[in-house]
Formats: sequence, structure tokens, C-alpha cells
Amino acid sequence: MVGTGSYSVYKRHFNNLQKALDGMPLNGMSHEGFLKMVASLRQKGLSNNYVAANVSFFKRLIEYGHLHEMIQRPPVGYNTIRRKNEYDTTHLEQDEVKRLLAFDFSANPELAKERDSFVFCCFTGLHHSDYAEKTFEIHNTNGGQWIKGYRKKSKEGKKDKPYEMPLHPIAAQIIERYGGLEKLPSASNKQRNINLKLLAAHLGFNMFCVKLQTKYKILFGMYIIIIKNGVTTNDSK
Repeated sequence: MVGTGSYSVYKRHFNNLQKALDGMPLNGMSHEGFLKMVASLRQKGLSNNYVAANVSFFKRLIEYGHLHEMIQRPPVGYNTIRRKNEYDTTHLEQDEVKRLLAFDFSANPELAKERDSFVFCCFTGLHHSDYAEKTFEIHNTNGGQWIKGYRKKSKEGKKDKPYEMPLHPIAAQIIERYGGLEKLPSASNKQRNINLKLLAAHLGFNMFCVKLQTKYKILFGMYIIIIKNGVTTNDSK
């Protein structure tokens, strides 16, 4: 199931490719034909990164068509359209998290709030939408605090993916700092990505924060924290 936002992106890619191909057949596409398509995309004034995104979508379409026998074989001569910059989109290392926590953002309160939001998500594994809409609760269980909730972005919006895990002390400190869950700072996804880039620039992190990569940076950061603190997978589900 494709979300509305993803569908709009795919539709734009499809329209771009349709114009760039200009009736060129896909069956047996030559290396020269592929390069002609790429050149046509570039002639439209598209950035190198956006051309790369369109080419990536084109490859996925071809693979799907070949898998379902819509075309005889995939076109030959794929070129790799490299993005201009290489970014680390895995996770923040522990020393980077410590630097982020220790950095003085008193001159910029908005970045201080964004730092706290991001760190809270790193130590809880929450998706931005779940965090922003506060679709979670804190419960006292077995003498400790646990964070419990449902994944908002599950299939068809159903609450079919419950999760629970011990609340990390740093996450608990952030809640206390703002006076409760309902007062935790939040921003739109667009504004958050802008703020995260500013955070990365302040601390010298090689971090490109588009929505999906931000999500995985948070999740991988959370997994590293879990592993290093001895929390079992049964405790974080």
C-alpha cells in the first residue's frame, strides 16, 4: 500500500521518465538509449540528485516489468548515477550522541528543542509521527518506567503493532525537563528536517536528514543503545 505522499513522488518520476523516453521502446534498450534518457532528464534542468532518484525509480519499474513478464528482459548498460555527496545514513555513534547532548544551544532555543526531540526519539525508537502526536504512554511496571504505544504508520492505520520497552533515563530526564509528555516539543516533518541539518552543521555530523533516513538514523541509534545497555529483544518489542 502506497501513501499519498509516495504516490505523488512516483507519479512525478513516471511523468519525467515518460517525457525523457519520448516513445523509446524498453525491450532491448541499448546502452546509448539509456544514456539518451538520462541526458534528456538533465536537459530539463533537474539536479544531479533528482536525476539519480528518477533513474533509481526507472530501474525499479524495469525490474517489476521483467519479473511480471511485461517486458522480455531488462535493458542493458545500466550506469550508476552517483549523487554529488555521500552521506552517513546509518546511525549516530555513542560519542556523537554525547556531543549532541552536551552542546550548548542556549543561544538558539529552537535548536535546543529539536535536539531534545531527536535525542528522545533516539532513546525510544519512536517514529517522528508517533512522537509528534504523542501516541504513547509511560507506565510503571516492575518498579521501572516503560514506554508503551502503537505504531501509527502500520498498515491501513490500524493499531496492530504494539510496542513496549524500558524508558531510558535520558528520555525520562527530557520528559521531566518539559513537565510531562504533552509538553514535549514537536515540529512539522519539514521543519524538523531543516532543524536537524542545522544541528548536524553545528556539530560537524555528516548527516543528510530526509524523512526516511532520519527515521532509520533514529532506529539504528536506538538499537545500538539497546545492545550496549544489555536490553534484550524481548524487552523492546
